[in-house]
Amino acid sequence: MSKIKKILSPIVVVTLLIILPLGSYFYLSSGSKYYKMNLALLEPKSEIPTFKVVAHTGDTLSNDRIIGNASVISFFNTECIGSCEDKLANLERVQQQFFKTDRVRLITITTNPDADSLSVISDFAEKWKPVEGVWHFGNMKEKALTDNFVKQVFAGYQAGPSMDHFVLVDDSLRIRKYYIGTNKDSVDLMIRHLSMVMPREKKREIVYDPEKEK
Repeated sequence: MSKIKKILSPIVVVTLLIILPLGSYFYLSSGSKYYKMNLALLEPKSEIPTFKVVAHTGDTLSNDRIIGNASVISFFNTECIGSCEDKLANLERVQQQFFKTDRVRLITITTNPDADSLSVISDFAEKWKPVEGVWHFGNMKEKALTDNFVKQVFAGYQAGPSMDHFVLVDDSLRIRKYYIGTNKDSVDLMIRHLSMVMPREKKREIVYDPEKEK
């Protein structure tokens, strides 16, 4: 037994002094590289144009209302079928990941405002169970305004405007990246990126009050 202890002791020492620290270093190093790599993909682009959307709940969303939160902007119409439904199902997954944070907004805007009245949008939205204050299905009222907004939002995207894409916007209203909304892997990447750009919860400041000790 004592011989076994003598053999094991150096192994334990080597493990504690060399192997574990090296393992921790490489683990942290790989995590840091992964973070930096993703941060490079999120280089800020242009700021989103001025907009105003009336949501299915009756609330009005605008630049002033969403600043301070990370947002995902997408487009739809209520005749949504096929790939459009896949896109909304993926947004439902995004909502499930972030609805408790109160720091993420999903803004889904109809491209057919003439046909998609608020009552029509509200009925359509029920299928996707949007959490109030998180996921907003909305209408910009005028087709020309909607088309212009779409054009400006995708101005920095090489492939041009696409109804199948999601647009990630940070808390300073800067566009960070575009994602294929019908592609699960692309949306999974967006979920990871969303967790990186959404504002951190402020820690409550602890103030010492000697009066409380009396």
